[in-house]
Amino acid sequence: MRRTSASALATVVLAFASACGSPPPPVAVATTPMPRCETTDAGAATAAPREPSLEAIKDQVIARVNAGDAAALHASFSTSMKGTFPLPVLTQLVDGVRTTKGAITAAPRVRDDGDPRSGLYLAKAERGDWRVELHIDDAGQIIGLHLTEPPPPEPPVKDVAIPLALPVRGKWVVAWASDIAEHNPHTNKEQRRAADLVIVGEGGKHFKTDGKKNDDYLAYGKEALAMADGTVVTVVDGIPENVPGAIDSLFSPGNMIVVEHAGAVFAVYAHLQPGKMRVKVGAKVKQGAVLGAVGNSGNTSEPHLHVHLQDAASLEAAWGVNPVFPNVSVSRGGQTSKLEKYSFKKDDALDVPTK
Repeated sequence: MRRTSASALATVVLAFASACGSPPPPVAVATTPMPRCETTDAGAATAAPREPSLEAIKDQVIARVNAGDAAALHASFSTSMKGTFPLPVLTQLVDGVRTTKGAITAAPRVRDDGDPRSGLYLAKAERGDWRVELHIDDAGQIIGLHLTEPPPPEPPVKDVAIPLALPVRGKWVVAWASDIAEHNPHTNKEQRRAADLVIVGEGGKHFKTDGKKNDDYLAYGKEALAMADGTVVTVVDGIPENVPGAIDSLFSPGNMIVVEHAGAVFAVYAHLQPGKMRVKVGAKVKQGAVLGAVGNSGNTSEPHLHVHLQDAASLEAAWGVNPVFPNVSVSRGGQTSKLEKYSFKKDDALDVPTK
């Protein structure tokens, strides 16, 4: 048998892709029902089918790949998948996977989006790993099976090496920030040390009256400030603001500014007001300079300032950098102290001098 290299497999996408780019409608098939007792009017027990298990089907896929049984794997495909990947093509791919990295010994789940029909797994083989994404329909047929090289390991989080100042003035609260997902929805990639900043008023409310309008929020219109000297490299303006409670997921950052600082550090300011930008691309800014106004644009349900540091200008290519601020007054757990080195943490109350 001709040996198939990893690069050659990559050339043929190294994947069993979903047919037509999206899952086709479920195809009804005859299945062997799993027993579940139901009582008829006559008191007799009848068997009812049990929903197909994604985990069980994943185990079948791994077993069939390890055995080189492309025919059995092909039989578990939906009609559309069978048309997209004829048996000879699937046989070549299965043989290439086995030849390249050997038998798969385990395939733990690495992401669960709550969808019982889709899962992402890390398949650990004898000579390396694979990333396996599996999709099934309601009948348990495979409508998508992607097997690719796993992404490179995440680089360690670095502390910023340049002197910073907080991007706001006055009293603010850190709504979200941390290195753990429970305290920070931004733990992924470029946003892994991001923070969402709000102003909290009486009774813990973020707004003055009923919170139905953006200008009712205490943070709305407040100045977003440059955290360090730098050059503006990105300005996005003109994205309409959301009504509080609604979000715009089409362009998550909304109106935004990116400033490049020394040492290839880039600061991102997101969800800003449209038409309120105070800088243009190429502008040189000093620490504390006003960049724009806090708004409610993009993937946000209320006015707040999202800030983070990253190691590249492009959000897609960057990894998050941990911001460190000197001499910050912080109230945490009922105790107020001045920290010589401070990084954002959920629920911290910050008191920043206005001048």
